[in-house]
Amino acid sequence: MCYYFNYYCFYSENGTPITISCLEPAKSFRQLDSQLRIQRTKVNEFLTSMNAFFDLPKALLASLMPLEDQSQGHHELDKMNTMYGQTDTFLKLLLRIEALQDTAIEIMLGKILLLMVHEEPSPEGSSLQAQKQSEQERQATQIFNHIRWCEYLFSPESVVKTCLESLLVLPTSLQIEIIISIPAILTASSISDELLSDLLSIAQGTPDLLPCILETIGNLCLAHGSEGYKQVIR
Repeated sequence: MCYYFNYYCFYSENGTPITISCLEPAKSFRQLDSQLRIQRTKVNEFLTSMNAFFDLPKALLASLMPLEDQSQGHHELDKMNTMYGQTDTFLKLLLRIEALQDTAIEIMLGKILLLMVHEEPSPEGSSLQAQKQSEQERQATQIFNHIRWCEYLFSPESVVKTCLESLLVLPTSLQIEIIISIPAILTASSISDELLSDLLSIAQGTPDLLPCILETIGNLCLAHGSEGYKQVIR
């Protein structure tokens, strides 16, 4: 079995397939990761094209869909379906590769923010605008869930820190999703006093988030007598 890093998207603006990246085949994700670390020029080219690719709304949506739903009889995607899981998505495959994961997450968190920057509502198009905002929030949640349920996060502390920095501009539903996911993302050893301070500060400034923050802190299983524990009970 070989892993090719080619991806075809049938949801480009003009209806034709988009191909991003053409890297050498590898026999495992580990080997592919090693090849990527050696071929930095190709990796940088790929990341540039990937960022532009995700700027296309239909391409972003397609990256969240199972590959099997997109093949439409296309030889390359049919071949990918035989190598990856039937429910795998392009974004899920990206996040499995250590050499690409940090940048991919950074790009996707940026896309979440762009999706959540809504125009001022107008009376004429309020219904259509509300529908569009609802769809954008659904996509943003899908993107975050890809990150949240990633098989392995190589820099979990960085992911949580970046999410919390952007938290207050997101809709409440997504804010809650991010906060309650923290215990599943972080290991006990990576829970810092700074994180607890940030959560308590958010709770003070945004009372609506207090219940989920208290639940999250409780699920962090802080050791009695630790600095974090003392900080919480003060």
